[in-house]
Amino acid sequence: MKAGSSGVLARTARSHKELALLIYGGIFALATVAFVGAVLRRFSPVLMICAPPVMLVGGLGTLLTAIRTHEVLQVLSKTPERVAWIYAVHIQPSNQASIALGLTDGSLVSLLLNDRADEAAALAEAVERAPHAVVGFSPELSSDFFANPGGFAAKHAARGSQAAGSPHTPETLPAALSSHTKSIS
Repeated sequence: MKAGSSGVLARTARSHKELALLIYGGIFALATVAFVGAVLRRFSPVLMICAPPVMLVGGLGTLLTAIRTHEVLQVLSKTPERVAWIYAVHIQPSNQASIALGLTDGSLVSLLLNDRADEAAALAEAVERAPHAVVGFSPELSSDFFANPGGFAAKHAARGSQAAGSPHTPETLPAALSSHTKSIS
């Protein structure tokens, strides 16, 4: 998949961006109305002092959200070699899922999916972009990753066992998902 594709990850990031733009745009609009109302003496003069910083936050938030690409997409599109580990996280009470990426610098980035039904497609897309990465979650993989994030993928690729979380193809993902998913209650 190319960086500009409309896969599950791109659609999810786009919907997150649209929601953020709506929220920040609403904050900016309300603060502008409050400021104008205060100037016209329809609202409290205190709003004339409080509204400009809120307008600034709303405006900057809108601008930054409009130009920012979600970090998961950015990593997978521009520097997939940084991805050492890919796994799904199930959030039990809300029945949501997210895709997490462990990077070679030891950091984790994740993307909350709009629909848990998109999980397999999102994982397949991530694996397609970073086929060298270890897929799946287990306490052993977590310990190994945090002990040596830079050598993590190479160590597990050398083992060559799918059950231990070595790289998967889109065809082997369903088995990996059923046995190697992190759940959060």
